[in-house]
Amino acid sequence: MAVNSSTSKRKTRARNKKQSTHAARLSRRRLMLVGPAKPLWRDTSTPETFAEALDLQMRRHDETSDKLWRAIIRDGEILEPSTISAWRRGVKSPRFAQSFIYLARIEDRYALGEGYFRPLLPHQSRATCFQSLRSVTAAEQRRLAWHLPNDFASRSSRERAEILEWVRRVVVSGATDFRCFHAEAIKHPYGLRFTARIPDNPGIATHSLAAPPRLASELASLVEFKTSTLAPAGLQRRGVWGPETAAQKIEHLSLFFGALAACPNGPVRGRGLPTETLCFALLVLPSIWDWYICWRESRRGFFTAWEVDMLSLLVGLTAPETGWLRQTPSLADALTPIEGIVTASEIKALRDNWGDACTTVRAHAHRRIKELERVLRVHRDPFEPILPVLESASPLGEYKKIADEILRLMPCGRVHPRGRCGGATRAVDGSVGTSSWRSAKELASTPREGERRPGVERASAGRFEMRRTALV
Repeated sequence: MAVNSSTSKRKTRARNKKQSTHAARLSRRRLMLVGPAKPLWRDTSTPETFAEALDLQMRRHDETSDKLWRAIIRDGEILEPSTISAWRRGVKSPRFAQSFIYLARIEDRYALGEGYFRPLLPHQSRATCFQSLRSVTAAEQRRLAWHLPNDFASRSSRERAEILEWVRRVVVSGATDFRCFHAEAIKHPYGLRFTARIPDNPGIATHSLAAPPRLASELASLVEFKTSTLAPAGLQRRGVWGPETAAQKIEHLSLFFGALAACPNGPVRGRGLPTETLCFALLVLPSIWDWYICWRESRRGFFTAWEVDMLSLLVGLTAPETGWLRQTPSLADALTPIEGIVTASEIKALRDNWGDACTTVRAHAHRRIKELERVLRVHRDPFEPILPVLESASPLGEYKKIADEILRLMPCGRVHPRGRCGGATRAVDGSVGTSSWRSAKELASTPREGERRPGVERASAGRFEMRRTALV
């Protein structure tokens, strides 16, 4: 054990001595003055790679790696002549931010113009690497590197901190107003859980936000009424809900009843109704809807299309002859007096004149919809990420730019054969996908998993939903 320890110490001393000797040799060579570079001939060639370009310019100015190193090195920097030699032979290529500073000095020395070498680097799609940043993990550095300027390392500490804060807030986390609101809202879930939404999950019945059995049964009856192939006997309906629409309506109603049941002193600031008093008969009370609309406005700070959608649902449920609420007066039997909401006398009047109550709340919903449509605001535009494509005169031409960019950034096949192969595959996929587009009507009618969906699905602002056709 002692022999191995002494051998290791001798190797360490020898390595340290060799490194100190090498450092001393480099220090002496740094003191050797280098004059300005003079070209031996006029440059008319167009090299294809970074290594060829660097080799050409060094031969053109009759400089070795050592001489060029002495011309661009500064005190305190750790660049070695062997690095320039490796660049020249194509064994390595600049990746770090400091290396690009050296390239800028070479361009300035040879009067090549700014950015002469950058487009010739073998792997254009790689992000610039920076030295370790304090308080930034290696994984985060890899994400941040794509969005930091090339001169980030040379900037002041205040500027670096400002850039990092902006990239983290806007680019990495995408902290738009909607995302900030949503991130805060999901910390405090309040929507009731219905088995009609996830029938295969037995744990919902024991969930803390599970809907009471009676309310769950009423919702199941509504979903059955709107989704069954044939309308239940004795009832009429206008239109049916598909699976997506049904899931959306269940979610909206779960949030509606969840807001009514949420604690008024908690973070949700709900109405605080006991869950056993919740029933669908509450939907015919205009005061409930006014409270819910104002409650949603207080959470977001403004009205959105969500409130209009909920009122439109109420209009459909109370429609003459086809409304589910209007055709189910037995729902009123579940109503119980609730302080500040409905009294026993009002419940009796509702039971005696259920149709009139549905007519009244339907007219109330129509008035509220007209009032809200004047002040609606868009909290999140779902088309914002692809808005430049949708507004372009040639959307397919915009998508073709993706394939063109992949081809432009493909790495050198000699240095990175695997990366170039992957880039070629992505370029082919992009080209084939672009050429596979058809008209919006044909794309919208493409069956998805055996489901036939004829016609064009029109989105907000008159835009069409486009799908890729299956590639055979």
